[in-house]
Amino acid sequence: MKVLSAVLVFSFIHGIGSAQDNQEQKDAKEIKAMILKMNKELKQDGKLQESNISSKGAHEFWSSGGFLVEIAPDFEFGFDSFNLTSKHITIISLIPGKAAVAAYYNEGSFKPKNNAKVEHYRCRVTTVFVNENGKWKERHSHYSPVKGGSGTTQTTPND
Repeated sequence: MKVLSAVLVFSFIHGIGSAQDNQEQKDAKEIKAMILKMNKELKQDGKLQESNISSKGAHEFWSSGGFLVEIAPDFEFGFDSFNLTSKHITIISLIPGKAAVAAYYNEGSFKPKNNAKVEHYRCRVTTVFVNENGKWKERHSHYSPVKGGSGTTQTTPND
């Protein structure tokens, strides 16, 4: 009886672990696909088809080295040109199916509307995502230049 109980407990715990692992893999796949889709949309149209900002807004540290920037839920990023590539995307699920962190590099060039073009942009990106109604949304991001690369010159959403 004790052996049977131990086997049942082990099976139950192992089953929970497997389900959690599967959810974490699903989260990573969805978020990575979303990051790549956003890059594709920005390269094609200079804007996103759908906002990736949380309904509660987001906070960002931009690569310009400025202070924390508050991003409204309806803020629209616009670019005259966008040629960034996201590399080495790693997703860490914090609460499977609900919250995760993405860490990756962005490299290339871009020109935000009404701002100077950044030719040699190379930054580390860390973004916290939350799942809102089945869609991953940004809640916080931090961009920091990689040595030898440039950050943006923007310091506020209105720059």
